[in-house]
Amino acid sequence: MPEAAVITCLLLLALWVLTMHSYRSYTVERHRLRLFEIRDELFDLARSGELRFSDEPYTLLRSMINGHIRFGNRTDFLFMFFVGLAVRGGIDDMADSLEGRWKNSLATLPHPTRTKVERLRRKVHHEVMWQAMFGELLWVPVWICLLSLFLVRKLAVTLFRSPTQIFTRTIASIVSDRNQIEVRWDAAAACA
Repeated sequence: MPEAAVITCLLLLALWVLTMHSYRSYTVERHRLRLFEIRDELFDLARSGELRFSDEPYTLLRSMINGHIRFGNRTDFLFMFFVGLAVRGGIDDMADSLEGRWKNSLATLPHPTRTKVERLRRKVHHEVMWQAMFGELLWVPVWICLLSLFLVRKLAVTLFRSPTQIFTRTIASIVSDRNQIEVRWDAAAACA
């Protein structure tokens, strides 16, 4: 009997490792595929003539996408967390100058093209955040628990407000309505 328990535990451990590895491989490949699709949209935008291949917004966005494609296997929550700490710890000037350069380069584009390029950049950021949050199977239960706690708290606050809060809000809305009526009455009297 104890041998069966040990074998079962080893098989479950092997299944868990296989699942974790497969899930990570899948999410990295999915991440890279989505980034390739976004880069294709950027290329199509330049090919259509709305944007030139030599324009700075094109080269900046293409370089950013290429970097995320190349290092997509390193994009996870802990990496993003430590990058965020590093940015707060002294790389702010470089990030600010890059953002300033991006905004200045966008100013040279016509409005419809600028909107399309900004949309593509937002799609890249969305994809990177998705990969950082859900790229590792270990983080998925954490995010589900945090989301559940947030929703339960919001629901509890909404459902179980104290009678004092309800009474206070009701009185405040009555007073507010009365003041608005008086202001309107005074305005009407002044016009007459």
